[in-house]
Amino acid sequence: LEQQPPVMIPTPSPAATLPEPQARDLEEVADQLLGSKQPIIITEYAGENPEAVPSLVELAELLSIPVFECLSAQFANFPRENLLHGGYNAAEALKTADTIFIVGAVTPWLPGSDFPQKDSRVIFLDNDTLKLRLPYWGYRVDLSITADIKRWLDALLGVLHTKISKSSDNRQRFEYWRTNHDHLIK
Repeated sequence: LEQQPPVMIPTPSPAATLPEPQARDLEEVADQLLGSKQPIIITEYAGENPEAVPSLVELAELLSIPVFECLSAQFANFPRENLLHGGYNAAEALKTADTIFIVGAVTPWLPGSDFPQKDSRVIFLDNDTLKLRLPYWGYRVDLSITADIKRWLDALLGVLHTKISKSSDNRQRFEYWRTNHDHLIK
């Protein structure tokens, strides 16, 4: 047998890391959520990292924002017994929502062309906002944030805690969604 030359295997490139939360984006999202009258959160896989779930719960409870899970949710994204769990169909809430905060999702609502009201603002937080592996992703997004979901939510909570006054009162919104949750579980 002939002597073969040694095979040179290149050193793998280091894994790409997600960008750190940007102050400009954090401020913009915090102001949008605080100024919103009918915000909702939609998630499909925020719970892929179980450590992100308490951050999502804290955000929802801090601002009394309901969290809807997509029909195809594959993870425990939000506790179903939480009074702000809006269920698995956001269709009715999308009709009146003025801010839609998508936290990790491929299909936040179906069909994708069935966009909520015209003046709604859609914020999309995901570790892959471009969805390059999909042949088509037809959801309109006003602000797209590529980041680690848990790290970004934690940074957002830090900003919100500095902005929220002790007089902030979301009880009326909380009561509306609590009643909605009570109807869902009956």
